[in-house]
Amino acid sequence: MLNINQGAAPEAPPVGARPYAPPAPDSGICRTSTRDEACTPVPRLRLFADEVVIHVTEGLGSRYETEKVPLLALCFDYGGQLVRADDLTPYGVTRDVRAEEQARRILEGFGVVPLECLDTWATGPFVEADYAVRCEGSVHDFCGFAAYVLPQLTDLGWKVEIADDYPYRVVDREPGWYAEVDRAEAPKGRRNAGHDWFSLELGIDVDGQRVNLLPALVELLESSGAKALADLASRGRKCLA
Repeated sequence: MLNINQGAAPEAPPVGARPYAPPAPDSGICRTSTRDEACTPVPRLRLFADEVVIHVTEGLGSRYETEKVPLLALCFDYGGQLVRADDLTPYGVTRDVRAEEQARRILEGFGVVPLECLDTWATGPFVEADYAVRCEGSVHDFCGFAAYVLPQLTDLGWKVEIADDYPYRVVDREPGWYAEVDRAEAPKGRRNAGHDWFSLELGIDVDGQRVNLLPALVELLESSGAKALADLASRGRKCLA
């Protein structure tokens, strides 16, 4: 006969036994080995521009200004699981703190500034950014960062992304020159001067977009003379924004 004791307590598990838990579905999180070794992180850097609010002080007064500046977002790829650089408690990932700190030192060695160090700057609540490219940089600084720094990071194995609407893009190849000459009407008041008039456009083709350089050349000649134009041939390459 089968003896059933409904009032008996369930049998206790052996000492040191772990409770059973069903296996969790694969979520793409980087798994570690039994020795709890961290996956090797791959730095991923995103370059974009967004608005920041800057607190400007002048004498005894102050004001707030909104300016669109280049920003950087840094994260680390642990076997397909992206972890933000400022996320201290990601679930299921063993962080390689030493590798992350080394990546930060490399990036900051190129002159970028952590936003946490800029007490007078504030980003929007939905802006995910960690660094500013330059605090008071010019267009040449911003273009130079994209032209010279990003390729070096790529050579080090970093994954670099540039936002499609980033305003300070550079051209990887030499642009093509173009020139157009068309007949034009004489300026008002000079129709009887006995000369034919024409319009001239001289510029470069950048990824299918034409940039007319003639107005800038005319302004250069008028302000500095022919010597300034001749000096252009001896200058180093410049980035075009």
